[in-house]
Amino acid sequence: MGKLRGDVPAGADRLSYPFLVVDPHLPGKRLRWVWRSLHRCIVACAMLDGMQVLAHLLAPDGAIPNHPRWPLLVYPAAVQLRGADPAAILEELFARNRWPAAWRNGVFPFHHYHSDGHEALGIYSGEVTVQFGGDSGVTVTAKPGDVIVLPAGTGHKKLASRGSLGVVGAYPEGQHPDTCVPPLARRDKNAVAVARVPLPSCDPVFGQKGPLFDHWVVA
Repeated sequence: MGKLRGDVPAGADRLSYPFLVVDPHLPGKRLRWVWRSLHRCIVACAMLDGMQVLAHLLAPDGAIPNHPRWPLLVYPAAVQLRGADPAAILEELFARNRWPAAWRNGVFPFHHYHSDGHEALGIYSGEVTVQFGGDSGVTVTAKPGDVIVLPAGTGHKKLASRGSLGVVGAYPEGQHPDTCVPPLARRDKNAVAVARVPLPSCDPVFGQKGPLFDHWVVA
């Protein structure tokens, strides 16, 4: 590795460190130095200590299959957000744990679920109340820093929101979930697909040894 020249650039804190990335816009080897702060990953990992994970195993509800074995997981105040672009903190965290972010948006105001993929919802602004599991399921109100992890098949519908709602949605690597909307979706067929979706390789917030694996267990 070549010697890094120059001082820490403006805007980088004392926990920043340099690393090489491939830049397709540069000629030759296309490598350049960039600086990345350790602060974000330290904060995210530290939040696990003392955090209570809320788990809700949801029974099938009408046209919504929910997951037969794995519960909905709620991580309250799992990530400390700051700065002008708090969504980026969630996106970087999810990507590092092999749940690449797919969108920034809100939550649909109608019941829907994904038959072929799990989903993580990270709240970065506003407040949202969501009905999970169908009309007989559970209601969760989430705030910035909360992360909700939905196993495949979990119904979800926005009931209300406050402020400028911002949610980062992410899925495990290689999964590009469908969107099933009752009553048009075929529940029995989709329930079979839900049960076949594999366990992810990482917890979206805490990595390979996160609390997800305490609750999502392969029989």
